[in-house]
Amino acid sequence: MPYALTPAQMREEERRAIEEIGLVGLLLMERAALAMAARLKERAVREVFLVCGPGNNGGDGLALARLLWLDGLRVSVRLLVPVESLKGDARRNAEILKKLGISLENPWPERPPEAVADAILGTGLSRPPEGAISEAIERINEYGQQGSFILAVDIPSGVDGATGLAPGIAVRASETLSFGFLKAGHCFFPGRELSGRFSAVPIGLPRPAAEGGFLSVLDDAEAAALLPKRPHNSHKGLFGHGLLVAGSKGMAGAALLSASAALAGGIGLLSCAADEENVLPVLQGGAPGALALPLGAGEDPSAAIRAATVGKSAAAIGPGLGNSALALGALRALWAAPPPLLVDADGLNLLAANAGVFAPRGAETLLTPHPGEAKRLLGREPGHPLEDAEALSRKFGATVLLKGASSVVVSPDGRRAVNLSGSSALARGGSGDVLTGLLLALLAQGMDAFDAARFGAFLHGRAAERLAGAGGGRAMAIAELARCDFFAGLEEGDEKRP
Repeated sequence: MPYALTPAQMREEERRAIEEIGLVGLLLMERAALAMAARLKERAVREVFLVCGPGNNGGDGLALARLLWLDGLRVSVRLLVPVESLKGDARRNAEILKKLGISLENPWPERPPEAVADAILGTGLSRPPEGAISEAIERINEYGQQGSFILAVDIPSGVDGATGLAPGIAVRASETLSFGFLKAGHCFFPGRELSGRFSAVPIGLPRPAAEGGFLSVLDDAEAAALLPKRPHNSHKGLFGHGLLVAGSKGMAGAALLSASAALAGGIGLLSCAADEENVLPVLQGGAPGALALPLGAGEDPSAAIRAATVGKSAAAIGPGLGNSALALGALRALWAAPPPLLVDADGLNLLAANAGVFAPRGAETLLTPHPGEAKRLLGREPGHPLEDAEALSRKFGATVLLKGASSVVVSPDGRRAVNLSGSSALARGGSGDVLTGLLLALLAQGMDAFDAARFGAFLHGRAAERLAGAGGGRAMAIAELARCDFFAGLEEGDEKRP
């Protein structure tokens, strides 16, 4: 499984590899340099200016300079600290360069180099860059603006490897190669944007001894492994029966988007409890595969919804529901019912406004707020997405999917994930309603809340990327997303498809 590690977690993995397993630190540095050299060769780069700092990140850059020089590239190195101040493997690489006659004190080029390697700070950031380091970052960014390819070594200098925050000036990279594993700072803004194209490259580190506390990051291969089995010899009763409580006068479209996505998500049966006069006609015309549970206007729906939960494998409430007393009664009925429950949109607003009414459920619960809803649930301004999701999970005893450009999933048992799929195509009304329906389908088919949330967020974002295509964030109809094939490209044949 791909992971994103904090700098502290990465240091521990490197310590374990060297001290307990017996790997040599200089070998790990050489593997990192080889990966960077290969990437520059893929781009047919012939000239590289390397800016190296005081720690192992600078040592990676020095090792890269040697490999490139030996391959015949035009290499210039600017070491920002005296050689005598370097330690360990970085010092050894500097001494090798000196013996090869490669200067470590080259001036800043007057014209933008073809490529620049940022090997200044890496994940060792402890305070905003200042002095010579700040000036070097500014120079690198100027070269980038003038057309130089900027390769960041492990993470752009100036980006916090744990949070993705940039407390001061930071390198704006064209591409970042992260060694061993992604760093958490690659996954959150502004670090995600400053990293440019980023990927993890193997350097010989073993699989982590313990996965607890790491951020999981789905890719296509890992996502495909989560697909529930769907044998040919099956029937609708095998794939769950979900209950959706959504919609109100003027908001029937939200219910329709959720219902359509649940049906596209492979659910066996879907029942929709909704306003008989204002919502059900829209649902029955737009999503004829869904069963209808009429709720009379002005009537307390609690008893009907409690009865409707019998035999259901999962339930969801919220999209377009409104904030009436009747909506609150529906939420209270579902909160007390046994099936796994997803709460979104107006359901979350009701939860925030009546927090004292809702103790943690005994059954599995998934909350899916966007930052505005998270603010209301927390009763404070949002902070870092991961910290906010963890706080919400503790407060409600629930799995939390905090939506955003980098959506975060946190479960009460400590599992954590971040989703990197998606684009600005999802920055439009209705995208959250679509996600609610897809998640309900996955929960109904037996996924636990954590896997359903990270898998559903990945599929949702990936589908938006595919549908928007060359149009980027502009060219996608939300109704098209709600009815799309969320699983396209993840597997071959129907045996595994939900």
